[in-house]
Amino acid sequence: MHNVHFNAGKCQNLRFCPKNKSDELRRNALLLYPFIKNETISHGRAAEILGISKWELIKLYGSEGIPYIDQSWDEAEHDAANVMELLSKR
Repeated sequence: MHNVHFNAGKCQNLRFCPKNKSDELRRNALLLYPFIKNETISHGRAAEILGISKWELIKLYGSEGIPYIDQSWDEAEHDAANVMELLSKR
């Protein structure tokens, strides 16, 4: 297990210096997002690192405009058609 520690006391040169725990959580979640995006870690693992539930992390990213499912409309329609086809074969 890896521990991620950010020292908020030394952030005078950062654009986003957290002023409270909520801001610190948001900053840390945003720092972890590239690792989720490139599939180095999962949303669940990122939530574990942050000490929150996966659902809380998904909601946090949603409030930042980051979708949980990163899929085009065409891909979603294709997946839905596949599900419908499988269901019709029951």
